[in-house]
Amino acid sequence: MLFKNILKDWNFIRGLRFVLGLIVLVQSIMYKNYLLGLFGLYFSIMALFNLGCNGASCNVNNNYSKKEEDFTYEEVHTPK
Repeated sequence: MLFKNILKDWNFIRGLRFVLGLIVLVQSIMYKNYLLGLFGLYFSIMALFNLGCNGASCNVNNNYSKKEEDFTYEEVHTPK
C-alpha cells in the first residue's frame, strides 16, 4: 500500500520537497556531515511516499457542494 503512493498525487510542492531533500542529502555526503544527511533522507522519504500529516490526512477536501441558504434577519432596536 505504501508503494502505491510513489507515483500518484504529485504536485509542485511535493516535487520541491523531494528535490530539496535530495540536494541536502547529496551535500551532506559531499561534506561528510552525516547528521544533516539524516534530515535530507527523512524529507526525501516523506516526499517520495507522500507521508506527513498522518498519512496525508491534512489534505483539503475539495469535494463539497455550495448550498445557498436563505437567511432572514430581524432588526433589533435597543432603547436609548
